Amino acid sequence: NSDVCRLTMQDDDETLARMAQDQIWNKRIQFADAGADDSQRTSISRRFQEETDDDAVLPPKVPQRYYLQNSHKNTTMQDHNQNEITKNRIAVDSDCRASSCVTVGCKFFGSVETGNLCSICWKNHLKRAEGQEKEKKEYNEWLARLQTNGCNLRRIPRNLENNRSLILEAVKQNGFAIQYASNAFKNDVDIILDAIENGQCSVLSFAGEGPRSNKKVALAAVKREGRLLEALSPRLRDDKDVAKAAVQQDWRAIKYAGHSAKNDKVIAMEAVKSYGGALEFVGEELKNDN
Repeated sequence: NSDVCRLTMQDDDETLARMAQDQIWNKRIQFADAGADDSQRTSISRRFQEETDDDAVLPPKVPQRYYLQNSHKNTTMQDHNQNEITKNRIAVDSDCRASSCVTVGCKFFGSVETGNLCSICWKNHLKRAEGQEKEKKEYNEWLARLQTNGCNLRRIPRNLENNRSLILEAVKQNGFAIQYASNAFKNDVDIILDAIENGQCSVLSFAGEGPRSNKKVALAAVKREGRLLEALSPRLRDDKDVAKAAVQQDWRAIKYAGHSAKNDKVIAMEAVKSYGGALEFVGEELKNDN
């Protein structure tokens, strides 16, 4: 019985099954032997022995000493493994010591793996990172579209319609695209000036009052296309520097010059030198000047 109890401590189901069945056969032989003669006992013992030998499920019987010896070895190995697991846990705990969450106002704790963020702040961080990745992808897609055709600006989604760099790329590709931008960008002097310097002088036709009244923008525009003098504010159309630059580029710009500029001899001579018929558009004061 003590041996059976010791073996019961092993996690060997096949050995326990073998021992249990051997005990059953021995009990049956004892019961049969109680009321049987010699020939019957011999027959019963032979039949039980044949049934036991024909059982292919059970493994061959192993000496009891083998299991008892390995019982001590297995117990020692289990203790060793348990010690190793404990050491590993201590090492992991020392590497992953909790610290206060770095998020301002958060009272939870984080770890090195999460950048010293608690689980809630870490999830929020991942969501923000995913959203930023989507925004970046969408931005690159629209940047390629606007660089191909600036007028695609009329279809730009709401979350990107106030993106300054996209508006700038659109008007650089096609000056007429500024008409699809918001009033804030139409009055942005830098955007209008960049578009003009990239050859998109038509942007001035849809620009706001701010760029139309800016002398730097005006000079950049009329030096490339004189007749844009018409799109400027009344003050700049009468500015002698702006009017002269416009007439030098295209004599027809004299038509759109202000009263003072039309009566300026230098500006009138620049127009007439290019085309004699420009005398028709100079001021009355110069025409009556002998």
